[in-house]
Amino acid sequence: MLTFDDGYSWLNKFENEHLSGSLKRLAEQAHKAWENGLPDEAHTGIVRLQQVNNSLNDLLGDAERAEICLACGQIYYYMGEYSRAAIEIRRAGNLYRGGYHHNRAVVNWLLGCVFWRQHRVGDAISRWERARRGFERIAAKTHHIDWYKARIQEMHETLTRAIDDGRWPPEENPPR
Repeated sequence: MLTFDDGYSWLNKFENEHLSGSLKRLAEQAHKAWENGLPDEAHTGIVRLQQVNNSLNDLLGDAERAEICLACGQIYYYMGEYSRAAIEIRRAGNLYRGGYHHNRAVVNWLLGCVFWRQHRVGDAISRWERARRGFERIAAKTHHIDWYKARIQEMHETLTRAIDDGRWPPEENPPR
């Protein structure tokens, strides 16, 4: 069964990360604070990332701004703040315009994970289905077809299990 972290690991699978050094460092600090059981520091890190994202709005590219939103959304997800996670992940999806089909599919998978945690089963399945279909469209046009076919199969299995068993994800608590 695929998890939120599996989906997050697909981000920029076939291209470079878009976060600059200082923004990547801020995101890593916030994530590490959560891992070390310091939720207040993790919140502070999220606020800093959001402030930078807002104040450099005109200087950052859409992909970099989207990755800042996803970093915040990931930490909110781990904290169990699913409404905030959904807001940040949706912001990222709105920023991935043009040719970012892969990352938009990833955003759909992540939103499905958030919605499942919120007991919004129909919304979760809808987003997972959008992600799967997005990968199917990409697979038809890429030389990374084996990777996409493997993810599509895993997505299908996860969707089937979620629908049949009403169980997902396999982990009970997000990692620390």
